[in-house]
Amino acid sequence: MKKCRVQIWATILTLALAVPAVWAQQQKDPRVNPPVAPLPPITPGESSSKSAMDDPAPSPQNAVKPDESSLSGAEAFTLGISSGGRSFVTPTIRFTQFTDNSKSTATSLDDWKASGSLTGQLALQRTWSRSQLGIDYSGGATLFTIAQNRRASFHRVGISDQITWRRITLLLADSLIYLPESSFGAGGLGGLSTGSLGGLGNGSIGTGFGSGSGGGFGGGLVPGIIPSQSILTGTGRRISNTALGQIKYALGPRTSITASGSYGMLRFLDPGFINSSNFQFMTGYDYKMNPADTIGVVYSMSMLRFGGISQSADFHNFHLAYGRRITGRLALQLAGGPQFGTFQNPVTGSGKRVSWSLRSALIYNFRNTALGLNYSHGATTGSGVFVGSDADRVDATISRQLSRMWSGGLHFGYAHNHSIRQLNAVTTSRTVNTWHGGFGLQRPVGRQARASLSYNVSGQNADTPVGCVGLACGKFPIRHQIALTFSWGFGPYAID
Repeated sequence: MKKCRVQIWATILTLALAVPAVWAQQQKDPRVNPPVAPLPPITPGESSSKSAMDDPAPSPQNAVKPDESSLSGAEAFTLGISSGGRSFVTPTIRFTQFTDNSKSTATSLDDWKASGSLTGQLALQRTWSRSQLGIDYSGGATLFTIAQNRRASFHRVGISDQITWRRITLLLADSLIYLPESSFGAGGLGGLSTGSLGGLGNGSIGTGFGSGSGGGFGGGLVPGIIPSQSILTGTGRRISNTALGQIKYALGPRTSITASGSYGMLRFLDPGFINSSNFQFMTGYDYKMNPADTIGVVYSMSMLRFGGISQSADFHNFHLAYGRRITGRLALQLAGGPQFGTFQNPVTGSGKRVSWSLRSALIYNFRNTALGLNYSHGATTGSGVFVGSDADRVDATISRQLSRMWSGGLHFGYAHNHSIRQLNAVTTSRTVNTWHGGFGLQRPVGRQARASLSYNVSGQNADTPVGCVGLACGKFPIRHQIALTFSWGFGPYAID
């Protein structure tokens, strides 16, 4: 094991020493030296190493357009749309060498393991006069691993189609994800997570680190629609799917009504987990007070169902909402209010309760720094561990251009899951607290290639019944992950 560890770090050190040499060779090439001043937003898949010399005067077609997402709809706000009406296809290849100290049991000793994964991504955007279609596929697998039974594959495919008429906007979208473990905190997959692959379909601009929710939903969806996976479970293969239909009708220049329906499901391919489904309906009224500020009222109904279990719950939410958008600078979204729940449980009988729910999101761009912050509170399906839970979740990211070539970012996430007493068989409620954090550094090593180094740490604790030990109780040891990634992006290639 000691010899294996020395070989791992020798490989990482060799690659790290090679980067400055490549950097020195690239210094004379102005194409890979962006100016200190921030560049205009780029389209998805476009090389971020392109300098102002390559495009000294961006055309109006590529200018950032305001985000017109409905405050009472299912889509999260973005900083604007940068697609410029172009149709393109963009392939990306990514190789990651990573090592982590994951354990098979809560009491086992640290056992550092090295793995390598290869990921491919293909993004397509097709624009017509009234509609815009986006398709995105990402998938890969571990090429080699020192650990036993750690080979895994991961796939995600998303599609969205937005059709616009004079007063009506129709959105149809679907996202299908297969992962070998929880997506919270990236899941140790060397760069593939459900949170870092968004921004397809309408070229929405986020913070640049973990923006969006992936799957062709543009800037992402509001909390509560995508099935929750905020509890770490170790290895547990799962399929998650979210289907959405939404229609927006403009009553006038300042007012609109929006209605949406979605279905989200989480299915596990390994035993010991709880399958779940969430049917949700949402409708609301928006009033634009000025070009930046919008207020609204929102009603939503969520129906939680569980596979092979007769327990069920329906939740009715009434929200007052406020949104503020300054294109390219600020996107703020707040919505909160009372929540009324009804429960069906053959053990404890039917019941009702009154609670509250809240969802909020902020994206703010400084000169060379981008900040993203999200907080939500509400009922979820329980992440495959609980039969329903009340979840508080916080996600924060910050990214910054550190120099002419280097950029970096920090991320943090925390989730508090509290089992819903009316749905679970035990008389006492259980809680699980999960967290993750880390940083990343990246730089171009060519016109189409980039190198990045990242570190992630995660952990989980829980109040469990007396005598319960192991991962099944919700406890999870601290996990460290270090990854070195090389990515090659090609295109975008126009398909008009």
